[in-house]
Amino acid sequence: TATWNREHVWAKSLFGTGSYNPSYSSRGIAADMHNLRAADSTVNSTRSNNKFINQVYVSTGFGNYNGMWYPGDHHRGDVARIIFYMDIRWGSLTDISQIGDLATLIEWHLADPVDEFEIHRNNIIFNHQNNRNPFIDHPEMVQTIYAN
Repeated sequence: TATWNREHVWAKSLFGTGSYNPSYSSRGIAADMHNLRAADSTVNSTRSNNKFINQVYVSTGFGNYNGMWYPGDHHRGDVARIIFYMDIRWGSLTDISQIGDLATLIEWHLADPVDEFEIHRNNIIFNHQNNRNPFIDHPEMVQTIYAN
């Protein structure tokens, strides 16, 4: 009896000051499809707007720990690449330190490489939004931009 909806990977409440206006939720940073994912509403409520944390033991594979969230082994690279995209695309409206630790996100990107699901999703979003997540098309860009 789970309810599914679309949710922001980079929580709206963690966008930079003044960058999220509920009146404009259908365009701009709040409507960027690269940041929206299908989510179980109960799981999303549990996550809330907590920052991402590196793995801790959980039987479910994902979870909320002391106000921090681990997205699970199979989604951590996807999450990292979404965060990198949002940081590059929206610039001064985002701050990675507000959503997670850069070293952890780089580790996730490397540990969970781009897969067919992400490539397909990137292609579909391009057809609707006319832009791509470059970290899916060129994963090596993470090292070039963030690891130096």
